[in-house]
Formats: sequence, structure tokens, C-alpha cells
Amino acid sequence: MKQRRFQRTVISSEAELVMDNGNYTGIIANVSEEGIFIILHATPGIDPGIAREKPVKLKFRL
Repeated sequence: MKQRRFQRTVISSEAELVMDNGNYTGIIANVSEEGIFIILHATPGIDPGIAREKPVKLKFRL
């Protein structure tokens, strides 16, 4: 299994832009110390369980 490497860029005090190995991008908010994120927007095409055609709100743990 390929290890996922996330690049996170802070775009405000409450949100970050996320890139997963250059393929998956999203905007996350409510970043907790446990690593739980809520996705505010996801670019479709990389993971059908996470990225959909329209913005989604999910929680997941890295």
C-alpha cells in the first residue's frame, strides 16, 4: 500500500488547503489535536469514498 503524504498549507486561522501526493486536494477546517478534519471542499477523482463531484463534509483520521 502506498503511503500517503499530505501537504498542508494554512490559508486562514480556521482552514487549511490539503494536497495528497499532488493528486487530491481539499480544504479542511476544525483541525483537532487528534487529527480529525472536516472537509469543506474536495476535488473529485482520486478517492470515490472521499472526493465526490460536489463538496462534501466528512470526518476522517490520518
